[in-house]
Amino acid sequence: MSTVCRNDGSYKIYARITIDSQRVNMSLKYSIPKENWDRKGSRVLGRMKEAREINTFLMENETELFQCYRELRSKTQHITLQVFKPKYFGKNEKRGEFN
Repeated sequence: MSTVCRNDGSYKIYARITIDSQRVNMSLKYSIPKENWDRKGSRVLGRMKEAREINTFLMENETELFQCYRELRSKTQHITLQVFKPKYFGKNEKRGEFN
């Protein structure tokens, strides 16, 4: 997980995916205040309900990304982002956006 600082000082949360030296960021459609982001742990700091919900979402998303990769890997030796993206979004149409 990674973040990008927005003009208002908040961080927009992304999942960074790298396959075959190609990198793409997937927006997870969450923004949080800069001081609430743990850069080392790639998680939201705090124990408030919202922080727990976002962290749960991040863990679930990470798990789904790995699961999608493993499924593709079991079927083919060579995986590209062009193969990965439709497979992932076919399962998760409401998830983030790639850019």
